[in-house]
Amino acid sequence: MPVKGSTKLKTADVVAALNASRGLVTLAADILKINPRTVYKYAAKNKEIKAALESHKSRRLDTAESRLWDAIDGGEAWAICFYLKCQGKARGYIEKAEEKKPDTASTQAATDAQIASALAGAIGRIGKLPPDVAGGPPTP
Repeated sequence: MPVKGSTKLKTADVVAALNASRGLVTLAADILKINPRTVYKYAAKNKEIKAALESHKSRRLDTAESRLWDAIDGGEAWAICFYLKCQGKARGYIEKAEEKKPDTASTQAATDAQIASALAGAIGRIGKLPPDVAGGPPTP
């Protein structure tokens, strides 16, 4: 394996390190004694290294999905809930009901009507109050 400071890594060495680390770039970089960014740079330029990275990423995703299905099959409520929240949105399985915003004009009109009604009622009640409560001079 190349050592830190060497000028060029062999494709086979990088792929072998990725295979040994199951595609975990930092661990592969540790094996190669290089910076993880260097592994990504090599992958950007080399189809074989890029394919190895993508293959391991896909395998990890498949493993996680398989374990999720095991949990679902085992009746684990958290797994069932997680799956439905992520994949069942089209059937209405969502965390929080999405609120539809009402039409602004109709909301404003209803609000204006409510204010006018409340104001008329308040004015009527003020006329029936004693002068000191209604804002007139206090009664002796």
